[in-house]
Amino acid sequence: MASKELVNMWETEREQAQQEFEQRLAQEALTDEQLATRRKEFAIKLEQQRLQAEADREAAEADQAAKLADETAELKRRAQEERERLEEQRRIENEEWEAKLAQEKLSDEELAQKRAEERKRLEEKRLQAEADREAAEADEEPNTEGNSS
Repeated sequence: MASKELVNMWETEREQAQQEFEQRLAQEALTDEQLATRRKEFAIKLEQQRLQAEADREAAEADQAAKLADETAELKRRAQEERERLEEQRRIENEEWEAKLAQEKLSDEELAQKRAEERKRLEEKRLQAEADREAAEADEEPNTEGNSS
């Protein structure tokens, strides 16, 4: 867009300069040879201006392309940093989750072990109570025999 405006401006200025030049030449009443020489000089000057305007436009486009490339590289770098940050965050969350699961598993194992110990204790208590009852029954049997005789 800017390059079209530059070209249009250049063409407008060129036309104005050409008209002014033609008017000055007519006023000076130069010879044909002098007129041809001045026209050539003027054409060279205009061509140099056009080439300079084109070079300026190309330089501006190159600067813009370089700026866009730099911005793109910066955006890619930031995106990579964000990916790495998210991966690290995910890794930490996974480690925390695995630790929590391991703790819960340990808690489940501890609970199962306590239950087993409690069952064993209750079984021992039941066996002891049974043994005590049998002993009490055994103690009562001789007494019953002794009483009946």
